[in-house]
Amino acid sequence: MKMVVSFCNLYRVSCLIVILFAMTAFGETEQFSVESADGKTCLNGQIDWPEGESSALVIMVAGTGLFDRHVLFGNSDTEKDLLFQVISDAMVSAGLACLRYDMRGVDCNERTHDADIFALVDECIDIELRQAVVPATMQSDVLSMFEFAAGHHRVDPDKIIGFGHSEGCLHMGRLLRAGDLRRKPEVAGALAADRAHGADDHGS
Repeated sequence: MKMVVSFCNLYRVSCLIVILFAMTAFGETEQFSVESADGKTCLNGQIDWPEGESSALVIMVAGTGLFDRHVLFGNSDTEKDLLFQVISDAMVSAGLACLRYDMRGVDCNERTHDADIFALVDECIDIELRQAVVPATMQSDVLSMFEFAAGHHRVDPDKIIGFGHSEGCLHMGRLLRAGDLRRKPEVAGALAADRAHGADDHGS
């Protein structure tokens, strides 16, 4: 698969090669956009880097839902509801880099994008793109993230860890069982945040 680091606008019309950096309290946040394997969209996300050298990179894969990279999951009306952001902050503070990405066809959430529900759907969700999302495309997008990470100049491809939540565990498990993550990139480990689908589906 040809990997292209690019920036795609909301309508996925054009791609411009760019990598953007912004400083965080822990180190750096690197914004990225990678062309999907089927060429139908670009997968946007970020890598949260710790200060100094990272001991490994964790790729965070969301479960069932219309989740962006932050994974809004809760109703406390606090930052704690941004599940992947909270987990990433904890991992980064422990010296791990974290890669998290927007699911195909999702660009924001109601907490990060201040709008009423109708504007939220219009501005955050690409309905046409979401209608074509099936398990195969979701697994392909997960694999694209692993391949992007393995080719990153700051990442040791032998130190990549998969972190799956709910259905995200299922997709990683099937990729592992099929051997897609046992070739290149080689996965150093996998963490499952939910075993609701059963061990047989998660692989090993």
